[in-house]
Amino acid sequence: MTTADPIASATLARLYLTQGHGARARAILDEVLARDPYDGDALALRARLTIRPRLSAAVEDDALTLRWQGVTSPDDVHLVVCVLGGDARIPRRWITSRPCTSAFGRHHLPLPWARGVLVAALGRVDARGFAPQVVAEPLGWG
Repeated sequence: MTTADPIASATLARLYLTQGHGARARAILDEVLARDPYDGDALALRARLTIRPRLSAAVEDDALTLRWQGVTSPDDVHLVVCVLGGDARIPRRWITSRPCTSAFGRHHLPLPWARGVLVAALGRVDARGFAPQVVAEPLGWG
């Protein structure tokens, strides 16, 4: 597509998407936004196409299950989990991390206590440390 393509529009990008041509739709949106960076339809559609990592946590069969999706470059991303719980007299904490192995996946952890709270994040690890990308909604049980 040339930069002067007169039919490039958010509508054309939607048509490509319905036909399963995501890369072509993104190219059309890039053209539209190069011409008009404030085109609301194109901006909204591009935001929907942007892959953002997601992370969720649940209690399943006496285990904590964390699920992630949309992780780009999973070799550089770690799952970090913090669990707080125990009984009222002796609150405890348990922190663990593991590298992601794929863009989509899940990890099971044993339920450490009958009552607790879990907070988890996905983030990149580099020379400067941990940079969170997404945080799961806190999970409480018991």
